[in-house]
Amino acid sequence: MSLNKRGFTLIELLVTIVIIAILATIVTFSVSRSINNSKEASYNILVDSIVLASKNYYIECTYNSQNEDIFKDETGKIVCDKFSVGKLANLGFLKVNEKDNNGNFKVLNPINNVNISECMLEVDEDNFNLSYTTSNCPNFDSVNLKNNVIGNVS
Repeated sequence: MSLNKRGFTLIELLVTIVIIAILATIVTFSVSRSINNSKEASYNILVDSIVLASKNYYIECTYNSQNEDIFKDETGKIVCDKFSVGKLANLGFLKVNEKDNNGNFKVLNPINNVNISECMLEVDEDNFNLSYTTSNCPNFDSVNLKNNVIGNVS
């Protein structure tokens, strides 16, 4: 019987395991960063979509509100300067795919998957700035609606 067959030594195995661990750590951080970048890009697209939908809703409401019941609130009063993100989705101004248990469209923040459908938007007619009246809504700091971005946040 020949004892010339050698296997790996303990040190060789440890070095291999350390190298694999280092590579796994690098890959994990890289994938994690890519996922976060994708979520942030989706968030920015959502914010841009909300801005565009808000503009379209406001313009449509301002010019066609007498003919449409969709622009009326619960009391029957026409309201063009206050609306929710969910209303934009339910009326077709904001395209989303998910629905809640009541059959209404729900808008999810892609960063943390929180439902932001109840976020109320207010339009300042002079500058056409949007602001949210509730917390837990997307942050629209220092952006101007005339340049397709959002302005003041309350």
